[in-house]
Amino acid sequence: MSFTSAGRTCRLNCHLLLLLAMLSLAVGGICRAATELGTHWPYRRKLTVVGISRSGPGVPMAWARFYTNSKRLPNGSDLRIITAGGLVMPMKILYVSPHNDLVTVAFKAPAAGTYYACWGNPHPGPPPPMLHIARGVYLRSYQFNPRGNPSPRGMLAAFRRARVNGRQMVPNIFLGYNAFGSATRAMLLYSGYIHIVRPGAYTFAFDVAGRGFVQLDGDMLLAKTRSGGMWGRVRFKRQVHLQPGWHKIVVGEVSYWAPQGAALDWITPGRRQYHPVPSSAFASAPRAIAGRLRRVGGGYQADFNIEPEAQLFVPSSHYFQRYAFAVNVPPTFTPSVRWQFSDGQTAVGMRVDHEFLTPGNYTINVTINQDSHQFSASRRITIDTEMYSRFPYPPTDPVISVARLIDAYRLSKLTGTQLYRGVHFFEYYTAYRGLNRWAIAWALSTDRQPARQVIKTAVRLARRMELKREYRQAANLYLLVVRKHISPLAKATILSHYAVTEGDFGRDAGKALATLQHWTEIADRWPAVAKRQINTAECYAAVAAGNGTLALKLARRAAGTPVNFKKAELEEGELARDVESYIASSHFDTARDLLDQWDTKYPMEIIRGFTRLERMKLMMAMGHPTTAGKMGMAYVKACPGSFYAAEVLHRSSLYFKSGGHRTLAMLAQAILKKDYPESPYAHPH
Repeated sequence: MSFTSAGRTCRLNCHLLLLLAMLSLAVGGICRAATELGTHWPYRRKLTVVGISRSGPGVPMAWARFYTNSKRLPNGSDLRIITAGGLVMPMKILYVSPHNDLVTVAFKAPAAGTYYACWGNPHPGPPPPMLHIARGVYLRSYQFNPRGNPSPRGMLAAFRRARVNGRQMVPNIFLGYNAFGSATRAMLLYSGYIHIVRPGAYTFAFDVAGRGFVQLDGDMLLAKTRSGGMWGRVRFKRQVHLQPGWHKIVVGEVSYWAPQGAALDWITPGRRQYHPVPSSAFASAPRAIAGRLRRVGGGYQADFNIEPEAQLFVPSSHYFQRYAFAVNVPPTFTPSVRWQFSDGQTAVGMRVDHEFLTPGNYTINVTINQDSHQFSASRRITIDTEMYSRFPYPPTDPVISVARLIDAYRLSKLTGTQLYRGVHFFEYYTAYRGLNRWAIAWALSTDRQPARQVIKTAVRLARRMELKREYRQAANLYLLVVRKHISPLAKATILSHYAVTEGDFGRDAGKALATLQHWTEIADRWPAVAKRQINTAECYAAVAAGNGTLALKLARRAAGTPVNFKKAELEEGELARDVESYIASSHFDTARDLLDQWDTKYPMEIIRGFTRLERMKLMMAMGHPTTAGKMGMAYVKACPGSFYAAEVLHRSSLYFKSGGHRTLAMLAQAILKKDYPESPYAHPH
């Protein structure tokens, strides 16, 4: 070897030694930084990664979804992912919210093994290196902003100018829902790399619920430029020749209505039928398994798992969602565990289920007592309108399981909306035994609710009670509901229903009259339309109580300005035909609603008596003959000079007889013969 070459070799060795020294210092610096991270980041959760592949585009990576605690910064800037040796990994936060403790992160994972998610430093300093996601199927949801040309180029431009509002890793490009909520409109973009092993012709087929496109290696492969549902995946197809290797694929969806949907199928060489592009075709990005929460340098840290279990659809528009909560404790623990939920409910046990009745942000607290030690933990959770957090099509909860779970709820702690939904659940699913308890709790709630909703719910509940002959409960329900924060007109409408229920079914019509007289005094400052309606209700109660003089006075007051006689006659004729038709076809609630409208619009009909005859027929058809008979007797007592008085008495006699009350039937017939001898009803053939 020459002197020159020896010198070069020496210099090369020196450079190598210097480079190794610099690398050693850099690694030592990173290790020292990681040590400092451990002392200032007190909370950590173990992440176990399996199935890392070294082949593929970009860097090997994994992703994880887990709950932190209240010590995490709202924007997640203190989140770090480190190796077991303390090295800080490049990462990307896919989901974080200031309203809950759930986070989703993707991070570099050079090899399978143990990693740690760390947080809790109020002054975290510079962020960790940013991870570029090139593996798995990466889904981004954009703020809906599809303005512009509906061509493929126009759709690409729409995605570029829109703002990302959600990110998630998904199994493959085949979804029938929006992972970021049930909004009717969505812009979703899927990206990933597929691995081609065998060269040849590949036929891709694609469809979306709306407009969309497929890009392959940066070139437009397929496009759907007209909005529409999923017409069939083979409608949009194209064959391409691919060489072995990794090929980037991007699928965009612009959906104008729910449910959203995207599908990508293919025919690979050697096959004849389409099948979905499988998850195994994409570059691997495994999900890490999250372990128990720990505090650096501390003892046992209370922790629990949160798992979505099932949901139940309650028509017409909402879901009840059941989640399971289970504490994480060492095997040597035999604790007593108490749970508190921010909707006012409690539970005990190592594992409990909880039914969320409305979407929103909730806080879950757990207290763990082990011997003389007490540990506690708190988590914030967001419940969406549907259960999207784990799977697109959650299992359906059995009705009986949901009923048993919520029947034990402390109803005084629930909001008016939650109580309303519980009531609707018990109504829809065949009047479970908990309905009355929920109905009373809903009636007592003071939360503001839409007046229309309040009226409809109160009427449905009261009539269900009437069908079960719970007349006192039905009347009391109206008196509770009328104290809600609703408009004067809504209150007057509720009192009108109360007058009918208490006056017709109650044992003390005088009580109904006294109650309505009290409300009439309160209504002195109400709008005129509400005053007229409460006067009508009081008139009805006065007739039921046999006070015809007061009833006539109230009817005249409620009638207000005179109406066009011919117009009223035509309208009442139509009402009569409709009521008779609905009674004959057993649509009793509709017939009753029409009669209520009739009396409200034409209060003098309460005195004249024709609507009373129709109400008696309705009661008889509904299976209340005795009630129908009593209604007739009370009416004749109040309005003996009515044109319909004789017929009313005749029908009362028949209805009493049908109900097994022969004495009352004979009494009605005797009054008819004595007071109306000229009537043909007094001398039946």
